[in-house]
Amino acid sequence: MTTRGIVMEVKKNKVTVLTPDGRFCTVPRHGRVQVGQEYSYTRSLRLWYAAAAVLVLLLFSALIPFTQTPEVMAYVSVDINPSLELGISPKLEVVTVEAANSAAADLLAGIKLKGLSLEDGLGVLFAAVETQAYFTTDSPGIVLAASAASDTEPDLTQLQAELEQATEKYVSQSASPVEMAVVTANHQVREEARARGLSVGKYAVLLEAEANKLNLEAADLQEKGIGRALLDAEAHPGKILREINRKKNIPPGQAERDPEEHPGQGRGPKETPPGLEGREDDLPSRGRSSDIPPGQQINETEDKDKDNDTPPGNAYGRDKRDF
Repeated sequence: MTTRGIVMEVKKNKVTVLTPDGRFCTVPRHGRVQVGQEYSYTRSLRLWYAAAAVLVLLLFSALIPFTQTPEVMAYVSVDINPSLELGISPKLEVVTVEAANSAAADLLAGIKLKGLSLEDGLGVLFAAVETQAYFTTDSPGIVLAASAASDTEPDLTQLQAELEQATEKYVSQSASPVEMAVVTANHQVREEARARGLSVGKYAVLLEAEANKLNLEAADLQEKGIGRALLDAEAHPGKILREINRKKNIPPGQAERDPEEHPGQGRGPKETPPGLEGREDDLPSRGRSSDIPPGQQINETEDKDKDNDTPPGNAYGRDKRDF
C-alpha cells in the first residue's frame, strides 16, 4: 500500500513524514531525502492485520455468552417410573439433567429441560409424562425430593414451594388420580440414599416402608419402581405417598439405625429367644399348683389335720382371750 507524506525529519536509515491525514509516521529511508520534500513509501500491512485480528476476537468474545456451568445449589429427584435428577441453581433454573434409568433416558431424548426455570422445566416434563401415559397402576404417583448439593445446607423452603406449585399446576387429575409427595432432605440424606443405590425420593419410600414394617428392599425399588414395589409388598402406594408428603422432611442418620429398627428386611413376628423353646412351663404363673415351693403342700395338709384335733367346745380353735 503506497502512501505519500512530507518529510519532517531525516535520520540515517529512517525518515519521519507527515501524512495527509495529519499523522506522523516513521518509515524506512530509501535514497537521498531532504526535509520538506514529498516522500512516497509503502506501509507494511502486517501490523494492521494483527490489530484487525485482535479487534475481531474482542468482538466475538463480547457476543459469545459465558459458558461456565452455573453453581448447583440443590438436586431435585423426580420418581414416577422414569426416574431422573435435576441440578438446580440458586436462581431456581435447571442446570444439569441426569437420567437414572432407561425409561428416563427415553423420555429425556424428546424434551429439553436444561436452561429452563424449574417451574417451566417441570411443566415440560409432566406434559411429556402424561402424553406418553406413564401414570399407570404400577406408577400411580410422583415423588419429588429436593436435597442440598453440599454441606452448606441452603434454605430449601422456596424450592419446596416451587415444587408443590408446579405439581398442582401441571399434573392433570382428569384421567386418573395421581398421588404426589414433595419432601426435602439435607446433603447427608442424599449421600445415604446414594450409598443404597437410590434416589432421595425412593429412599424416602424405603424409610416409610420400614416404618410400616413392610417387606421391601432397596433392590425392589431399583428394579420395579415405587408403585410396583409397594404393590408387591402388599402396601397401598397412595397411602404411603400421602404419609411421606405429610412428613415433608427426611431426617438424617436413618441408615445408621440398629438393624432391629429396620422391619422391612424380611423379618417376621418376634420369635421366642433361642434355648427357651418348649419351656413355657418354667415361666411363673399365678394360681398354678406347680408354682408352690417344695414341701409347702405337705405343711398345708398337716395344718388341716391340726384343725381337726380342736378340743370340744373350741370348734373355732380359739378361747375367750382371742376376743
